[in-house]
Amino acid sequence: MPAARSRGETMAKPRSDAYVGLLGLSLLALSVALVFAYLNWDSVKEKPRPVQMAPMGGGQIAAPPAPSIPPGPAGPGAAPQAPPPLQKK
Repeated sequence: MPAARSRGETMAKPRSDAYVGLLGLSLLALSVALVFAYLNWDSVKEKPRPVQMAPMGGGQIAAPPAPSIPPGPAGPGAAPQAPPPLQKK
């Protein structure tokens, strides 16, 4: 059991050290950051539109059209291909 304190004895208050100062500084920085975040959010003139839902029944999306560009060479190790034959008029 701890010893009982005498009535006349007073304990000194613990002093704040550098870490308490850093805690206060971080609280101030967080407060400033929240103010700037709110000001940035409030300055946005165009509010985002609500998300549009897909049509019911699993609407099909049309396939994109095939590209009209002919395929290029197969790669650096591919065999050379013969040029297309010339057409006579």
